Amino acid sequence: ETKLRMMQAQLNPHFLYNTLDTVKWLGVAHHAPQVAELATNLAAVLRSAISGDEIITLDRELDLIERYLAIQSIRFEDRFTCEIDVPERFRSCLVPKLALQPLVENAILHGVADLEEGYIKLTAQEEEGDLLLTVSDNGPGIPQDILEAVNSPEKRPPGGHLGLFNVDSIIRLHYGPRYGLSVLPGEGSRVRLRLPIRREEALPC
Repeated sequence: ETKLRMMQAQLNPHFLYNTLDTVKWLGVAHHAPQVAELATNLAAVLRSAISGDEIITLDRELDLIERYLAIQSIRFEDRFTCEIDVPERFRSCLVPKLALQPLVENAILHGVADLEEGYIKLTAQEEEGDLLLTVSDNGPGIPQDILEAVNSPEKRPPGGHLGLFNVDSIIRLHYGPRYGLSVLPGEGSRVRLRLPIRREEALPC
């Protein structure tokens, strides 16, 4: 029974990839480049999401973010732009897979979705030997109750924004209570991840 379930788990993603590949080529054949692009990017995000890698380089994470942004840009008809300002020296740093996606999703859905000219920025910097990844937007900002809940020691979600709390939990489980997610004050929303700086060469052979 266990072997059967494992085979089914392998079959389902394979079927999805083949279906998305078919959608892509239908988009090409019918001169619908957005359909082809959407299928290609969705397949890449799906493949990474179900892969066994829990920790990846920031460079790979940013590639997934760019693909996710391309999908959402089609959905929201290019009503927002996203600037990724990450120096090259940080791109070999190791991060939990898809740790940034919920932050970017939050910025889109709760920040710029209703704006005509939305703007999102993703930055990286070093502070006291830690890596700080910040996603900001020019939207209405995070509600006060969510802000206080994210920044409180108890980390109890009052409802909504569960993705932020899940990311915080993952970071703390991996690296300890010093690290995790926080919301910064100011206009719009600014959500920050604090991670230890660990690089690709630190992985065992």
